Amino acid sequence: MYFPTSSSQSLLVINNHEKQQPRIFNMKKIQLGGHRYKTVPIQGYTIVDDEDYEWALQYQWHLSQYGYVARMGGRDVDSNRKLLFMHRELINVPKGILTDHINRDKLDNRKKNLRTCNHAQNAWNAERRKDNKSGYKGVSWNKRTMRWIPQLQVNKRSIYLGVFKKKQIAIEAYKQAVKKYFKEFSPYEKKQQSRIFGAHL
Repeated sequence: MYFPTSSSQSLLVINNHEKQQPRIFNMKKIQLGGHRYKTVPIQGYTIVDDEDYEWALQYQWHLSQYGYVARMGGRDVDSNRKLLFMHRELINVPKGILTDHINRDKLDNRKKNLRTCNHAQNAWNAERRKDNKSGYKGVSWNKRTMRWIPQLQVNKRSIYLGVFKKKQIAIEAYKQAVKKYFKEFSPYEKKQQSRIFGAHL
């Protein structure tokens, strides 16, 4: 098991958008290998703190089915190979505890971008569903009432936020409720701009 040292700034690896990125000093790279869905070759990089670079170099990393950086470990009791995720190894989380990428970029594995969370908190910081029609997570159109409805669940309990004629008002109602209940896990909290990906940290 990996026990990382105290956090520092600087980097490691990742992203096939490298050509669009501004120049960054002290950058070290580890290329991802393997194939996504067994057919599409993976070409990209992940980033980590400098202090984790030597450790990461020991292994062959690839993208998992869900876009996380991972490597193959030993075998379990059924002789199946274990899939070990970089973001979990970096902060050494115990089984049953989740790890969340604060800026939602699964290729940004610097410790400042990782935090422990439970299942509900992890879902709060997730991206909106692909079939979402409003363009915002938690806001949907009701054909029967011809209204926009913001929907929110906290601890498995539905929170009534009203119904609205105008989509933008429904979106604002949802965003304010998310900030109130989810606090630091709210994707709408003001966050520092990343120098690496142009994403929010």
